[in-house]
Order: sequence, then structure tokens, then C-alpha cells
Amino acid sequence: MNKKNLIIAVVLSLILHLFFAFTLFYLPDALFSEDTGAIEVFLNKPDGGWQLADIPEPAIQEKPATAKHLGMYNQKAANETVASSKKEAAAEKSKSRAASDLYKVDRDLFAMKSPVADEANNAVTSGEAADNERLEDFYPDYKAGAHTYINVLRYPEVEYFVRLKRAFKMTWNPVPALRRGASTMSISRGTVSVVVAVSVEKEGNLSELFVLKSSGIASYDDEAVRTVRASSPFSSPPEKFLEDDGLLRMSWTFVLYL
Repeated sequence: MNKKNLIIAVVLSLILHLFFAFTLFYLPDALFSEDTGAIEVFLNKPDGGWQLADIPEPAIQEKPATAKHLGMYNQKAANETVASSKKEAAAEKSKSRAASDLYKVDRDLFAMKSPVADEANNAVTSGEAADNERLEDFYPDYKAGAHTYINVLRYPEVEYFVRLKRAFKMTWNPVPALRRGASTMSISRGTVSVVVAVSVEKEGNLSELFVLKSSGIASYDDEAVRTVRASSPFSSPPEKFLEDDGLLRMSWTFVLYL
């Protein structure tokens, strides 16, 4: 090999090494930075119908003429919007404190252990403040806005599931899991999702938990499973939703929009 060909080979080798280094180290951080897009948790319905909406209690509740979402309150929105990705990411940063407050707010419904109080900062945020700081719902088919403001139909029987969704969403932290998976998997812009099957006993204890439909990224799937397990035990499910063997069976989808 002459000197010219040797130089070309060295340059090409250097370019390839830089490309692989970018793919393994820089690209995952670029895709999954603190500004990574919105997260959402969906309760899967067999008929693919309505979706759960977790919204703060409106000052004035007005029943919408039509709605794709059921929740704990009526809300009528002339122009429907969802919180922007950056707002979701900012809210995720305060997840730990907001989650701590929500544990207190929901302790009548969920028998979760309260986190140990921080002695250096013993100020307690009110339930109302925690309610305002929780992660806002995100649905990709709506235009972005300052807040999630959609038509919601009040349906008291879904309260149990709305609170489950809230607990899962406040506990779920998918970005580090995706960073770990990005070094061995090809991940691009779009959505990453996993479906997990969850069974709850009539006393609220977790009975069954497994991946129903994998995202293809083991670390991401594991984070969804960890989230459900860490959120249990729950309160007793409404009896009307229990099957003959005394279990409430559900499937939940955990989605990250990149």
C-alpha cells in the first residue's frame, strides 16, 4: 500500500470511528435530553373507545356536547389544546416533590407509603398546589398550548382509573431507561410505547404484572414494570369491575413522544 492510499485509509477509519462515537454517545443525549417530548399513560379499552383525562377541577363545570375523554369533572373547551412538550419536561423536573404531595392527597384512595420528609426543607406544598403541578395530559392530535384544555365528560366510575393513571405518570421516568437502550438499539423520532398487563386483588394488592406488548427496548419495558410495582399497593377496586375470581384486570400503555 502506497503512502497516499494509507492516508486515505486512516482518514476513512477516523471518520467511521467518529460516526460510531456520535451514534453511541452523543445521539442518545440529543434525542433524550431534558427537553425530550411529552409522556402519557393510557388505560386500554377493548373497544378502543374513550380515553381517561386527568384534569384539575374547573372553576365552572360545563357538560360538553361531545367528548372523546372521560374524567372526574365536566369541562367544555371551545378550542382544545394540549400542554407543549417543554412544559411537560419542566413539570417532570418537579415530579419528586409533586409526587410526594399527591401521595398525601390520595392516601384515602391509595395505600402508598409516604416518602421520608426532607429535614432541610420541611415546607409542605398544599394539595391544590400539587394538583396544579402534576404532569398535564398529552394527546398528539391536538394543537399545543399553555395547558391541556380539552372537552371532558364527567363519569364518576372512572375515578379509580384516573387516580391509577396519575400515580403511574408521576412515578414513571423513561428517559434514563431509553438512554441505556439507545447504545444498542436504533431509536428515532416518533413514539416509543410498551403495554403492560396489570391485575389487582380486591384488597388492592398487585396480583399479576407482565409485559403484554414490548417496545423492543428491554430497559424501557423494565421501567414501565417498575413504575406499576412501585405504585402499589392500591386502594380496593370498585366491586363492579372485579371478575368472578375477584381480580380487576387491565392493560396500560406507557408512551413517550420524541
